[in-house]
Amino acid sequence: RFAATLRPYQRRGFAWLEAATSEGFGPLLADDMGLGKTIQALALLQSRALDQVDPSDSREPAISLVVAPPSTLENWRHESLKLAPALTPIIYHGATRAERLDDAAAGRAGGAPLLITSYQTLLKDVERLSQLEWDHLIFDEIQQIKNLRTKSYRAARTLTARRRLALSGTPVENSSLELYAVVDLLNPGFLGSR
Repeated sequence: RFAATLRPYQRRGFAWLEAATSEGFGPLLADDMGLGKTIQALALLQSRALDQVDPSDSREPAISLVVAPPSTLENWRHESLKLAPALTPIIYHGATRAERLDDAAAGRAGGAPLLITSYQTLLKDVERLSQLEWDHLIFDEIQQIKNLRTKSYRAARTLTARRRLALSGTPVENSSLELYAVVDLLNPGFLGSR
């Protein structure tokens, strides 16, 4: 059970994320800072983790990945521990990160593993991270990789996931091409060519 009561607008956001991802779309939740984008995303992950619980299923739980600014990694872990007991948050950052990924991939993490990493670590470890198929792939503060020409954007494009979504307080800062880049990352080919 999710350990927070969502406000009415958060319930609507959660329902929208759930509906969009269930239909195969990659939604962008663009709320102002402080309105609970992380909580809405965690509610979605908790709901999906509970849906996957089957005692007779011997397969390892599906792993989800959050890519976020380094300053928010610990917040993601803390909020996940506090609010979403079906998830096992693992920060994939620093010198011992390879061991943490191995544990999560082998099902030794317990619960539904939630790997939390930074955009910089994604760029460094893109070859390794792109070898897995993620259950959910969440880009927090996606405006950090809004430029189609950057290495970070190209690294993010190599990741495979059943469901993608993004969170941002400012999805467009300079031009509509930034919004195109975000939508194309979440829904490849949906908008056609630039």
